[in-house]
Amino acid sequence: MATEVIMPKLGLTMIEGKIVKWLKKEGDPVKKGEPIVEITTEKIANVVESPETGVLLKILVQAGNTVPVLTRIAWVGQPGEKIEEAEAAAGAPASSAADGEPPRSATAEGKTPIGTTGEPLNEKTAEAEETSLRSLRSRQRVSPAARKLAEEHGIDVDSLKGTGPGGRVVTEDVQRAIEERKARGVTTEPSPAPAKETAPRAPAPAAPLTRTVAEVAGGVPYVIEPLSEMRRIIAERMYQSLASTAQSTLTAEVDVTDLVRLRESLLHKVEVAHGVRLSPTDFIVKAAALALSAHPNVNVSFTGAEIVKKTEINIGVAVDLGQGLIVPVVRNADKKGVVAISKEIKSLVEKARNGRLSPDDVTGGTFTVSNLGMFGVDAFTPVLNPPESAILGVGRIVKKPVYVGEDLLPRHVMVLSLTTDHRVIDGAPAARFLLTLRELLEDPEMLLLS
Repeated sequence: MATEVIMPKLGLTMIEGKIVKWLKKEGDPVKKGEPIVEITTEKIANVVESPETGVLLKILVQAGNTVPVLTRIAWVGQPGEKIEEAEAAAGAPASSAADGEPPRSATAEGKTPIGTTGEPLNEKTAEAEETSLRSLRSRQRVSPAARKLAEEHGIDVDSLKGTGPGGRVVTEDVQRAIEERKARGVTTEPSPAPAKETAPRAPAPAAPLTRTVAEVAGGVPYVIEPLSEMRRIIAERMYQSLASTAQSTLTAEVDVTDLVRLRESLLHKVEVAHGVRLSPTDFIVKAAALALSAHPNVNVSFTGAEIVKKTEINIGVAVDLGQGLIVPVVRNADKKGVVAISKEIKSLVEKARNGRLSPDDVTGGTFTVSNLGMFGVDAFTPVLNPPESAILGVGRIVKKPVYVGEDLLPRHVMVLSLTTDHRVIDGAPAARFLLTLRELLEDPEMLLLS
Protein backbone atom coordinates (compact mmCIF):
# COMPACT_ATOMS: atom_id res chain seq x y z
CA MET A 1 0.00 0.00 0.00
CA ALA A 2 1.18 3.55 -0.74
CA THR A 3 2.98 5.41 2.04
CA GLU A 4 2.44 9.07 2.83
CA VAL A 5 5.29 11.58 2.96
CA ILE A 6 4.70 14.25 5.58
CA MET A 7 6.25 17.59 6.46
CA PRO A 8 8.42 16.48 9.38
CA LYS A 9 8.57 18.16 12.78
CA LEU A 10 12.33 18.59 13.03
CA GLY A 11 12.44 20.36 16.37
CA LEU A 12 10.37 21.38 19.36
CA THR A 13 9.78 24.88 17.99
CA MET A 14 9.04 24.00 14.37
CA ILE A 15 5.41 24.56 13.36
CA GLU A 16 5.73 24.82 9.58
CA GLY A 17 8.08 24.19 6.68
CA LYS A 18 8.45 25.49 3.14
CA ILE A 19 8.82 23.24 0.11
CA VAL A 20 11.89 24.58 -1.71
CA LYS A 21 12.41 22.02 -4.45
CA TRP A 22 11.23 18.55 -5.36
CA LEU A 23 14.23 16.39 -6.21
CA LYS A 24 12.02 13.82 -7.95
CA LYS A 25 9.12 14.12 -10.37
CA GLU A 26 5.88 12.20 -10.19
CA GLY A 27 6.52 8.71 -11.57
CA ASP A 28 10.26 8.77 -10.81
CA PRO A 29 11.67 5.69 -9.03
CA VAL A 30 12.84 6.28 -5.45
CA LYS A 31 14.70 4.23 -2.87
CA LYS A 32 13.97 4.12 0.84
CA GLY A 33 16.10 6.79 2.55
CA GLU A 34 16.76 8.67 -0.70
CA PRO A 35 16.23 12.48 -0.51
CA ILE A 36 13.14 13.43 -2.51
CA VAL A 37 12.36 17.01 -1.47
CA GLU A 38 14.18 20.02 -0.01
CA ILE A 39 12.47 22.05 2.74
CA THR A 40 13.40 25.09 4.80
CA THR A 41 12.40 26.31 8.23
CA GLU A 42 13.93 29.00 10.43
CA LYS A 43 16.72 29.64 7.91
CA ILE A 44 17.60 25.93 7.93
CA ALA A 45 17.63 23.77 4.81
CA ASN A 46 16.75 20.10 5.20
CA VAL A 47 15.81 17.21 2.96
CA VAL A 48 12.95 14.75 3.42
CA GLU A 49 13.76 11.17 2.51
CA SER A 50 11.54 8.62 0.86
CA PRO A 51 9.88 6.37 3.47
CA GLU A 52 9.77 3.41 1.04
CA THR A 53 11.26 2.04 -2.17
CA GLY A 54 8.99 2.46 -5.20
CA VAL A 55 7.92 5.48 -7.21
CA LEU A 56 6.80 8.99 -6.33
CA LEU A 57 3.11 8.52 -7.04
CA LYS A 58 1.78 12.02 -6.40
CA ILE A 59 3.05 15.39 -5.19
CA LEU A 60 0.42 17.14 -3.06
CA VAL A 61 2.27 20.36 -2.15
CA GLN A 62 4.19 22.16 -4.87
CA ALA A 63 7.50 24.01 -4.48
CA GLY A 64 7.17 27.48 -2.98
CA ASN A 65 4.32 26.58 -0.61
CA THR A 66 4.58 26.66 3.19
CA VAL A 67 2.55 24.12 5.15
CA PRO A 68 2.21 23.09 8.82
CA VAL A 69 4.25 20.25 10.23
CA LEU A 70 2.68 16.80 9.87
CA THR A 71 0.96 17.88 6.64
CA ARG A 72 0.85 15.17 3.99
CA ILE A 73 2.93 16.42 1.05
CA ALA A 74 3.24 13.37 -1.23
CA TRP A 75 2.59 9.66 -1.73
CA VAL A 76 5.19 6.98 -2.44
CA GLY A 77 4.19 3.49 -3.59
CA GLN A 78 4.41 0.91 -6.34
CA PRO A 79 3.88 1.72 -10.05
CA GLY A 80 0.18 1.88 -10.91
CA GLU A 81 -0.92 1.79 -7.28
CA LYS A 82 -4.19 3.58 -6.51
CA ILE A 83 -3.75 6.44 -4.04
CA GLU A 84 -7.43 6.44 -3.10
CA GLU A 85 -6.99 3.17 -1.20
CA ALA A 86 -4.09 4.60 0.79
CA GLU A 87 -6.09 7.76 1.53
CA ALA A 88 -8.95 5.71 2.85
CA ALA A 89 -6.59 3.72 5.06
CA ALA A 90 -5.00 6.93 6.35
CA GLY A 91 -8.43 8.10 7.40
CA ALA A 92 -8.46 11.43 5.58
CA PRO A 93 -8.48 12.66 1.99
CA ALA A 94 -5.32 14.12 0.54
CA SER A 95 -6.88 17.58 0.58
CA SER A 96 -6.81 17.58 4.39
CA ALA A 97 -3.09 18.22 4.21
CA ALA A 98 -3.59 21.32 2.15
CA ASP A 99 -6.34 22.47 4.50
CA GLY A 100 -3.87 22.52 7.39
CA GLU A 101 -5.05 19.25 8.96
CA PRO A 102 -2.02 17.51 10.48
CA PRO A 103 -2.71 13.85 9.66
CA ARG A 104 -2.22 11.01 12.06
CA SER A 105 0.31 8.41 11.00
CA ALA A 106 -1.34 5.69 8.96
CA THR A 107 -1.49 2.36 10.74
CA ALA A 108 -2.12 -1.13 9.56
CA GLU A 109 -5.15 -2.99 10.84
CA GLY A 110 -4.60 -4.51 14.27
CA LYS A 111 -1.60 -2.31 15.14
CA THR A 112 -1.44 0.24 17.95
CA PRO A 113 -2.08 3.79 16.64
CA ILE A 114 0.94 6.08 16.67
CA GLY A 115 0.73 9.73 17.70
CA THR A 116 2.60 12.76 16.38
CA THR A 117 5.40 12.20 18.89
CA GLY A 118 5.99 8.70 17.58
CA GLU A 119 4.70 7.09 20.81
CA PRO A 120 1.88 4.52 20.91
CA LEU A 121 -1.50 6.04 21.78
CA ASN A 122 -3.64 4.68 24.59
CA GLU A 123 -7.01 6.03 25.71
CA LYS A 124 -5.47 8.68 27.95
CA THR A 125 -2.73 9.87 25.61
CA ALA A 126 -5.05 9.84 22.59
CA GLU A 127 -7.25 12.49 24.21
CA ALA A 128 -4.22 14.68 24.95
CA GLU A 129 -2.94 14.09 21.42
CA GLU A 130 -6.24 15.18 19.89
CA THR A 131 -6.35 18.33 22.07
CA SER A 132 -2.80 19.17 21.03
CA LEU A 133 -3.61 18.70 17.34
CA ARG A 134 -6.76 20.85 17.57
CA SER A 135 -4.68 23.62 19.13
CA LEU A 136 -2.01 23.21 16.46
CA ARG A 137 -4.58 23.33 13.63
CA SER A 138 -6.11 26.50 15.09
CA ARG A 139 -2.74 28.26 15.19
CA GLN A 140 -1.74 27.03 11.76
CA ARG A 141 -4.74 28.47 9.87
CA VAL A 142 -2.78 31.75 9.96
CA SER A 143 0.94 31.99 9.29
CA PRO A 144 2.96 33.44 12.23
CA ALA A 145 4.06 36.48 10.20
CA ALA A 146 0.48 37.15 9.06
CA ARG A 147 -0.86 36.86 12.61
CA LYS A 148 1.76 39.31 13.91
CA LEU A 149 1.05 41.84 11.16
CA ALA A 150 -2.69 41.54 11.75
CA GLU A 151 -2.27 42.17 15.48
CA GLU A 152 -0.12 45.22 14.79
CA HIS A 153 -2.85 46.76 12.60
CA GLY A 154 -5.96 45.59 14.42
CA ILE A 155 -7.06 43.24 11.64
CA ASP A 156 -9.42 40.39 12.52
CA VAL A 157 -7.81 37.38 10.86
CA ASP A 158 -11.03 35.38 11.15
CA SER A 159 -12.64 37.80 8.71
CA LEU A 160 -9.99 37.24 6.04
CA LYS A 161 -10.11 34.81 3.16
CA GLY A 162 -6.76 33.08 2.94
CA THR A 163 -4.99 32.68 -0.38
CA GLY A 164 -2.25 30.39 0.95
CA PRO A 165 -2.22 26.60 0.65
CA GLY A 166 -5.63 25.23 1.64
CA GLY A 167 -7.02 28.69 2.36
CA ARG A 168 -4.35 29.61 4.90
CA VAL A 169 -4.11 33.31 5.76
CA VAL A 170 -0.69 34.63 4.73
CA THR A 171 1.03 38.02 5.01
CA GLU A 172 -0.21 39.18 1.61
CA ASP A 173 -3.84 38.68 2.73
CA VAL A 174 -3.31 40.88 5.77
CA GLN A 175 -1.45 43.52 3.75
CA ARG A 176 -4.34 43.57 1.27
CA ALA A 177 -6.81 44.16 4.10
CA ILE A 178 -4.65 47.02 5.40
CA GLU A 179 -4.56 48.64 1.97
CA GLU A 180 -8.33 48.25 1.58
CA ARG A 181 -8.85 50.02 4.89
CA LYS A 182 -6.58 52.85 3.80
CA ALA A 183 -8.47 53.16 0.51
CA ARG A 184 -11.72 53.55 2.48
CA GLY A 185 -10.09 56.14 4.71
CA VAL A 186 -10.22 53.88 7.76
CA THR A 187 -7.22 54.15 10.06
CA THR A 188 -5.87 50.83 11.25
CA GLU A 189 -5.06 50.73 14.93
CA PRO A 190 -3.36 48.09 17.05
CA SER A 191 -5.68 45.68 18.79
CA PRO A 192 -6.24 46.58 22.44
CA ALA A 193 -4.37 44.55 25.01
CA PRO A 194 -6.35 41.76 26.70
CA ALA A 195 -8.26 42.86 29.78
CA LYS A 196 -6.24 40.58 32.05
CA GLU A 197 -3.02 42.50 31.29
CA THR A 198 -2.07 44.80 34.14
CA ALA A 199 1.51 45.70 33.18
CA PRO A 200 2.20 47.85 30.11
CA ARG A 201 3.49 46.07 27.06
CA ALA A 202 6.19 47.48 24.82
CA PRO A 203 4.69 48.97 21.65
CA ALA A 204 4.75 46.64 18.66
CA PRO A 205 6.99 47.81 15.82
CA ALA A 206 5.26 49.26 12.79
CA ALA A 207 5.31 47.19 9.64
CA PRO A 208 8.22 48.22 7.38
CA LEU A 209 7.26 50.52 4.49
CA THR A 210 7.48 48.87 1.10
CA ARG A 211 8.29 50.59 -2.18
CA THR A 212 8.06 49.53 -5.79
CA VAL A 213 11.13 48.35 -7.69
CA ALA A 214 10.99 51.48 -9.86
CA GLU A 215 10.95 53.74 -6.80
CA VAL A 216 13.94 51.98 -5.27
CA ALA A 217 15.92 51.99 -8.54
CA GLY A 218 15.28 55.69 -9.09
CA GLY A 219 15.65 55.48 -12.85
CA VAL A 220 18.92 53.50 -12.71
CA PRO A 221 19.07 50.22 -14.71
CA TYR A 222 18.59 47.20 -12.47
CA VAL A 223 18.12 43.46 -12.23
CA ILE A 224 15.87 41.75 -9.71
CA GLU A 225 17.16 39.02 -7.40
CA PRO A 226 14.41 36.94 -5.80
CA LEU A 227 14.36 37.20 -2.01
CA SER A 228 15.49 33.89 -0.52
CA GLU A 229 13.68 32.48 2.49
CA MET A 230 16.81 32.98 4.62
CA ARG A 231 17.23 36.62 3.57
CA ARG A 232 13.52 37.29 4.15
CA ILE A 233 13.72 35.96 7.70
CA ILE A 234 16.95 37.88 8.40
CA ALA A 235 15.41 41.10 7.08
CA GLU A 236 12.29 40.71 9.21
CA ARG A 237 14.20 39.84 12.38
CA MET A 238 16.80 42.61 12.07
CA TYR A 239 14.08 45.20 11.44
CA GLN A 240 12.06 43.93 14.39
CA SER A 241 15.18 43.83 16.57
CA LEU A 242 16.04 47.50 15.99
CA ALA A 243 12.42 48.68 16.00
CA SER A 244 11.37 46.95 19.22
CA THR A 245 14.42 47.30 21.52
CA ALA A 246 16.57 50.10 22.95
CA GLN A 247 19.99 48.98 21.77
CA SER A 248 23.12 50.41 23.36
CA THR A 249 26.72 49.38 22.64
CA LEU A 250 29.79 49.50 24.91
CA THR A 251 33.31 48.84 23.62
CA ALA A 252 36.51 47.84 25.38
CA GLU A 253 40.04 47.08 24.20
CA VAL A 254 41.39 43.84 25.65
CA ASP A 255 45.05 42.79 25.96
CA VAL A 256 44.99 39.19 24.76
CA THR A 257 48.76 38.64 24.64
CA ASP A 258 48.60 35.87 27.24
CA LEU A 259 45.61 34.30 25.48
CA VAL A 260 47.53 34.21 22.19
CA ARG A 261 50.49 32.56 23.94
CA LEU A 262 48.30 30.03 25.75
CA ARG A 263 46.48 29.07 22.57
CA GLU A 264 49.74 28.63 20.65
CA SER A 265 51.18 26.45 23.42
CA LEU A 266 48.08 24.20 23.35
CA LEU A 267 47.45 24.00 19.60
CA HIS A 268 49.57 20.96 18.79
CA LYS A 269 48.80 19.06 22.01
CA VAL A 270 45.03 19.49 21.67
CA GLU A 271 45.06 18.69 17.95
CA VAL A 272 46.93 15.43 18.57
CA ALA A 273 44.87 14.41 21.60
CA HIS A 274 41.40 15.57 20.50
CA GLY A 275 41.55 16.19 16.75
CA VAL A 276 40.47 19.84 16.93
CA ARG A 277 42.35 23.09 16.38
CA LEU A 278 41.57 25.64 19.07
CA SER A 279 40.43 29.03 17.83
CA PRO A 280 40.18 32.36 19.68
CA THR A 281 36.39 32.07 19.42
CA ASP A 282 36.47 28.89 21.55
CA PHE A 283 38.10 30.80 24.43
CA ILE A 284 35.80 33.81 23.98
CA VAL A 285 32.67 31.62 24.14
CA LYS A 286 33.94 30.02 27.36
CA ALA A 287 34.82 33.43 28.83
CA ALA A 288 31.40 34.84 27.90
CA ALA A 289 29.69 31.87 29.55
CA LEU A 290 31.64 32.34 32.79
CA ALA A 291 30.97 36.08 32.75
CA LEU A 292 27.24 35.40 32.32
CA SER A 293 27.40 33.03 35.27
CA ALA A 294 28.87 35.88 37.35
CA HIS A 295 26.35 38.40 35.98
CA PRO A 296 22.99 36.59 35.54
CA ASN A 297 21.25 39.95 35.05
CA VAL A 298 22.72 39.98 31.52
CA ASN A 299 21.44 36.47 30.72
CA VAL A 300 17.86 37.68 30.36
CA SER A 301 15.03 38.45 27.97
CA PHE A 302 12.36 41.14 28.20
CA THR A 303 8.71 40.58 27.32
CA GLY A 304 7.70 44.22 27.75
CA ALA A 305 6.05 43.40 31.04
CA GLU A 306 8.39 40.89 32.71
CA ILE A 307 12.10 40.14 32.90
CA VAL A 308 12.79 36.51 32.02
CA LYS A 309 15.92 35.27 33.79
CA LYS A 310 17.40 32.29 31.96
CA THR A 311 18.52 29.34 34.09
CA GLU A 312 20.77 27.98 31.34
CA ILE A 313 23.71 29.65 29.60
CA ASN A 314 23.45 28.81 25.91
CA ILE A 315 25.84 30.70 23.65
CA GLY A 316 24.95 31.26 20.00
CA VAL A 317 27.86 31.56 17.55
CA ALA A 318 27.16 33.50 14.35
CA VAL A 319 28.17 31.56 11.21
CA ASP A 320 28.43 33.14 7.75
CA LEU A 321 26.92 30.96 5.02
CA GLY A 322 27.55 33.37 2.16
CA GLN A 323 23.85 34.02 1.56
CA GLY A 324 23.28 35.03 5.18
CA LEU A 325 24.06 34.40 8.82
CA ILE A 326 22.82 31.59 11.01
CA VAL A 327 23.41 31.21 14.75
CA PRO A 328 23.79 27.63 16.03
CA VAL A 329 23.83 27.29 19.82
CA VAL A 330 26.34 25.76 22.26
CA ARG A 331 24.15 24.67 25.17
CA ASN A 332 25.31 24.90 28.80
CA ALA A 333 28.60 26.44 27.68
CA ASP A 334 29.47 27.40 31.27
CA LYS A 335 29.64 23.70 32.18
CA LYS A 336 31.89 22.68 29.26
CA GLY A 337 35.64 22.94 28.84
CA VAL A 338 37.30 24.89 26.05
CA VAL A 339 38.11 21.71 24.11
CA ALA A 340 34.51 20.46 24.34
CA ILE A 341 33.26 23.87 23.21
CA SER A 342 35.71 23.83 20.30
CA LYS A 343 34.48 20.40 19.17
CA GLU A 344 30.85 21.45 19.40
CA ILE A 345 31.34 24.73 17.52
CA LYS A 346 33.19 22.98 14.69
CA SER A 347 30.50 20.30 14.47
CA LEU A 348 27.76 22.95 14.33
CA VAL A 349 29.63 25.00 11.70
CA GLU A 350 30.08 21.90 9.53
CA LYS A 351 26.38 21.04 9.86
CA ALA A 352 25.45 24.64 9.03
CA ARG A 353 27.55 24.73 5.86
CA ASN A 354 26.25 21.33 4.75
CA GLY A 355 22.62 22.27 5.42
CA ARG A 356 22.21 19.67 8.17
CA LEU A 357 21.29 21.86 11.15
CA SER A 358 18.06 20.99 12.92
CA PRO A 359 15.73 23.65 14.38
CA ASP A 360 16.87 22.60 17.86
CA ASP A 361 20.47 23.47 16.87
CA VAL A 362 19.52 27.12 16.37
CA THR A 363 16.99 27.71 19.16
CA GLY A 364 17.32 28.24 22.90
CA GLY A 365 20.22 30.70 22.76
CA THR A 366 20.53 33.18 25.64
CA PHE A 367 23.56 35.19 24.40
CA THR A 368 25.33 35.50 21.04
CA VAL A 369 28.98 35.88 20.01
CA SER A 370 29.65 37.35 16.56
CA ASN A 371 33.33 37.32 15.51
CA LEU A 372 34.30 39.35 12.42
CA GLY A 373 37.99 39.46 13.26
CA MET A 374 38.88 37.02 10.48
CA PHE A 375 37.63 39.62 7.98
CA GLY A 376 40.00 42.29 9.27
CA VAL A 377 37.28 44.18 11.17
CA ASP A 378 38.55 46.10 14.22
CA ALA A 379 35.19 46.91 15.82
CA PHE A 380 31.50 46.97 14.90
CA THR A 381 28.05 47.37 16.42
CA PRO A 382 26.32 43.98 16.56
CA VAL A 383 22.52 43.89 16.40
CA LEU A 384 20.61 41.98 19.07
CA ASN A 385 19.37 38.49 18.23
CA PRO A 386 15.85 38.51 19.79
CA PRO A 387 14.67 37.43 22.25
CA GLU A 388 18.20 37.72 23.70
CA SER A 389 19.08 40.99 25.42
CA ALA A 390 22.85 40.96 24.79
CA ILE A 391 25.28 40.17 21.98
CA LEU A 392 29.07 40.38 21.83
CA GLY A 393 30.92 41.63 18.75
CA VAL A 394 34.55 40.48 18.45
CA GLY A 395 37.13 42.32 16.34
CA ARG A 396 40.48 41.15 14.99
CA ILE A 397 43.55 40.53 17.12
CA VAL A 398 46.29 43.03 16.23
CA LYS A 399 49.82 43.55 17.51
CA LYS A 400 50.66 47.11 18.51
CA PRO A 401 52.68 49.06 21.09
CA VAL A 402 50.92 49.35 24.45
CA TYR A 403 52.07 50.99 27.64
CA VAL A 404 52.47 48.43 30.43
CA GLY A 405 53.29 50.57 33.42
CA GLU A 406 56.05 52.87 32.20
CA ASP A 407 57.19 50.55 29.44
CA LEU A 408 55.99 50.63 25.86
CA LEU A 409 55.73 46.98 24.76
CA PRO A 410 54.42 45.07 21.75
CA ARG A 411 51.11 43.49 22.79
CA HIS A 412 48.22 41.63 21.11
CA VAL A 413 44.92 43.49 21.55
CA MET A 414 41.37 43.22 20.28
CA VAL A 415 38.18 45.24 20.66
CA LEU A 416 35.01 43.78 22.17
CA SER A 417 31.65 45.45 21.46
CA LEU A 418 28.75 44.56 23.76
CA THR A 419 25.26 45.51 22.58
CA THR A 420 22.47 45.25 25.16
CA ASP A 421 18.78 46.08 25.38
CA HIS A 422 18.84 49.18 27.59
CA ARG A 423 15.22 48.58 28.58
CA VAL A 424 16.34 45.73 30.79
CA ILE A 425 20.16 46.04 31.09
CA ASP A 426 21.49 49.41 32.22
CA GLY A 427 24.92 50.74 31.31
CA ALA A 428 26.58 49.95 34.64
CA PRO A 429 25.59 46.22 34.74
CA ALA A 430 26.65 45.91 31.10
CA ALA A 431 30.00 47.54 31.92
CA ARG A 432 30.54 45.22 34.88
CA PHE A 433 29.88 42.20 32.66
CA LEU A 434 32.32 43.53 30.06
CA LEU A 435 34.94 44.11 32.77
CA THR A 436 34.62 40.51 34.00
CA LEU A 437 34.89 39.25 30.43
CA ARG A 438 38.00 41.35 29.90
CA GLU A 439 39.61 40.04 33.10
CA LEU A 440 38.99 36.43 32.06
CA LEU A 441 40.51 36.94 28.62
CA GLU A 442 43.54 38.74 30.05
CA ASP A 443 44.10 35.88 32.52
CA PRO A 444 43.16 32.98 30.23
CA GLU A 445 44.38 30.17 32.46
CA MET A 446 41.23 30.79 34.48
CA LEU A 447 39.28 29.51 31.49
CA LEU A 448 40.96 26.11 31.80
CA LEU A 449 40.09 25.67 35.47
CA SER A 450 36.32 25.42 35.05
